Amino acid sequence: MSTTLIIGSLDMTRPDSPHSSRPPDARREQAVAVAAELFLKNGFDQTSLGDVIARTGGSRRDIYGFFGDKEGLFEAAMEHLVKTVLDEHVPQSIELDGRDIEADLTRLGRAFLKRMSDPVLLAVIHRFVSVAISRPHLGKRAFEAGPLAFQSRIGDYLALCNRRGDLELEDPYTAATIFAGMLNGAFQTRSLLTGETGLSEKGIERHVDMVVRLFLHGAHAGR
Repeated sequence: MSTTLIIGSLDMTRPDSPHSSRPPDARREQAVAVAAELFLKNGFDQTSLGDVIARTGGSRRDIYGFFGDKEGLFEAAMEHLVKTVLDEHVPQSIELDGRDIEADLTRLGRAFLKRMSDPVLLAVIHRFVSVAISRPHLGKRAFEAGPLAFQSRIGDYLALCNRRGDLELEDPYTAATIFAGMLNGAFQTRSLLTGETGLSEKGIERHVDMVVRLFLHGAHAGR
């Protein structure tokens, strides 16, 4: 039997087998996942190596051997959050073929804003905002994995529509940045200051529908 610890979409399972009997890679992976959960919940200063060790059954020797020090563990934990949470906030499973631009952008926009309403994602964004001042490289990594990746996907799609002659955009990637900004709007500021977007499912649908209509007005060829 195993114990599963969950904060939102972060799932950390504590194996029953003795810590020392597990391979080094497995011990390192568990330390990173537990540290990510604790740093996300409590912050850097309020999380000690002892807290991580108490959860993993490891030792300070393991921590220092794998990460060098607490700072190294924190960096690994933040990268873990990028890969397991921020990467997922960019909708990947929606097929965008350009046959119906309005429908494509609507599906993509709704998926994006629904993901942005996830409390775990909001908590991760808050944590990265708080550490970006002292560790700007982590803030940059989070931006590249989240907002920039989303804008790039939209830009690729708009460039495809441009090549087909369905849109007349001087710069599809700048247009993608504008579209993403219209989607986020005041919700991003609200989420950073309050920890919530204030968006219901119906509210998301209404907002995205309006954004798509405003964005496409004047962009369709021949209009």
